[in-house]
Parts: sequence; structure tokens; C-alpha cells
Amino acid sequence: MSTLLFTKAVAQISLVDRAGSVLAGPFVAYNNVDSTSRGPWPPGTYRYIGHIQHTDMTDPEGAYGDYGILIFDVPGRSGMGVHSGRRDVPDGLGQIGPKHCTMGCIRTTDEALAAFLLAASTDAFENITVVGGAADQRGAAFVQIQNAAKAGKTIPKSRPALAKKNR
Repeated sequence: MSTLLFTKAVAQISLVDRAGSVLAGPFVAYNNVDSTSRGPWPPGTYRYIGHIQHTDMTDPEGAYGDYGILIFDVPGRSGMGVHSGRRDVPDGLGQIGPKHCTMGCIRTTDEALAAFLLAASTDAFENITVVGGAADQRGAAFVQIQNAAKAGKTIPKSRPALAKKNR
């Protein structure tokens, strides 16, 4: 089972396995929310519910991009997920692509969603961990994973911060 890891501090998302090895990413991602939304994702770990393709809306400029949305169970919220879209469509602040605001979701790129879905075909999604920054333990572990991925390295299998949360 794999986990999506998102941290606002570095505006990145990756897919990692239980051992902490990067399966896909890192990719740019943001949780910029519209002023009328119920707010951004709260920090924490949330169970994966499923993938909705939205085939009638498949378009890199559309709300969900070419690959639909990965939905997670966020208490007190509905439809919280990870998706792409709005590649060249500006929001009210003029932001496009992953920076384009959402109603609470994390927005990334079509390339990220394609890579996550491909990797999940052999290592199914279990959850997403959302961290506010590198100050907490999960954030520090995530930044280490991101830096190792950029350097083309694999994280050692003994990752206490990640292993503990996956039990």
C-alpha cells in the first residue's frame, strides 16, 4: 500500500511505499483555496476512498484536468481530493495550473496524476498525509524524502517517522 505525502512548506507531493521509497514524484502541488471554500486541508493522515475520472470533464483546462480526482475521507468535509486542471486558466488572483485555487483540494499537474495512477496499479493507495511544514516530524521526514528523490537516491528502509504512522 502506498501513501501520498503533501507538504505546504515545499509545495510538493510524492507517492511513497510503506518503506518510504519514492514511487512517483516529487511534483509541484498547492492547497490554495477560494475565499468561499471551507478552508484548506487540515494536517493529518486521511484514508483513500477512490478515484473519480470525470470523463465528461476530461480537459487540462477543466476543473479536474485529464485524470479526474483522487478522493480521501476528511472528517467534516466532502469531496476532498487531489487533482490537476486549470493549466492555463487564471483564478481571481491570476494564478494558473497547480497554483489555481480550489474549494479545498490539493491541485497538482496532469503529469503527477498520471504517475500516481500508474504506480497505484501495482501498489494501491492507502492514504494521504498532509503536513503544514518541515517543523513537525512528518514534515521533516517528507522533506528528507523529497530531497533524496531530487538527488536520485532511495530512502533507507528504516524510516521511523514514516513506519510509525503506517502501522
